[in-house]
Amino acid sequence: MNITEEFTTWESFPETLQAKHISAYLGISRRRVYELFQIHVKHGGIPNFEIGISIRVE
Repeated sequence: MNITEEFTTWESFPETLQAKHISAYLGISRRRVYELFQIHVKHGGIPNFEIGISIRVE
């Protein structure tokens, strides 16, 4: 199943997002999402937290 088919509205996304969800919602590559995770929020980055090796966004 394609991620864009699965999540058609903001309400259909889970409470904690993964890079694939953000990528689908913003229409950018997952690689770019991971780059934005590395940038400080004050400079346009995406606030995130880690669960083990997984990076998530509320």
